[in-house]
Amino acid sequence: YYTSINKYNEFVKQFQFQFLVITQISYPLIIRNTKWQMAKRKREICDRCLKPTPQACICSALPEPSELINLLSSRVLVLQHPHEAKRKNRSLPLIGLCMSTSSNSGETFDFNFETIVTKRLGDQIAQSHPKIIEFLHDPSNPVFLCYPSDDAISVQEAMERVKSQSKREGENQHEQHYAIDNDLTQTENAVPMNVVRKKYTIIFIDATWKYAKEMDSKSIENKSWPKHMIRIKLNPEKGECGENFQPRRFDIRTPPSINHLSTAECIAHVLRIVEAGLGSKLGPERKDDILFQTLMKPLDLMVKTWRSFSDKRK
Repeated sequence: YYTSINKYNEFVKQFQFQFLVITQISYPLIIRNTKWQMAKRKREICDRCLKPTPQACICSALPEPSELINLLSSRVLVLQHPHEAKRKNRSLPLIGLCMSTSSNSGETFDFNFETIVTKRLGDQIAQSHPKIIEFLHDPSNPVFLCYPSDDAISVQEAMERVKSQSKREGENQHEQHYAIDNDLTQTENAVPMNVVRKKYTIIFIDATWKYAKEMDSKSIENKSWPKHMIRIKLNPEKGECGENFQPRRFDIRTPPSINHLSTAECIAHVLRIVEAGLGSKLGPERKDDILFQTLMKPLDLMVKTWRSFSDKRK
């Protein structure tokens, strides 16, 4: 009996020794080989759209750098939740690639398109972007929040409300800016592109519905929203999005219903209404529908590419 036990112990010791030698020699080789394979298979990333190239690159759908959109009647501020900023299948970056981030307003502070990663509008933004907070709380600057709350109204109603308020306050210059003058594009005395106009500042929340509700409620609790801010919403069922509306257009991420829009779609639809054909940096011939299609073109290409990859996996 004891002889069998001793032989068994010797066998175990020899096995352990051989296993230790094998792992010490082969394991580093396996790790190095795996790292080499990973480095070999690492995909090249496009410098502009930050997508794997050439398979998923969407630069062909983007406007040229010299043709990035400068808005005339509005400016866009996006509050992006930190969790949303980590996602790879986001729609917001596609809008940012089409928009100019600067605004030529001389010495006066202004912006064209700005994204801030935060959980609410509050002290954190006041420290990192003090001029934007000061700008938002200036009663002379009309501010819209695109969020489907119970007290939200349509974009057209909000614009009419601002116009009527301007008339009551006797701001003739403000009234002339929002009036749609047919002579603006027909006469040689059109307002120059570098003139600072009174614009609508439109705030969008980029987050899932759960986090979007939290961001709105926290901002309300802390009284962070501007007092003169008007809440707006889009209602595709009532035709507010026009003929350009496509149900589940961004189906990379499944929306709660066919009438729910991605952040990029919301921005494009609202700007289509607000800009009202006044154009962009690309010239007065830029109508609202063309502006909308310019913003949606990279999103449609991204979805098309995603669908092609999805079909190959099936």
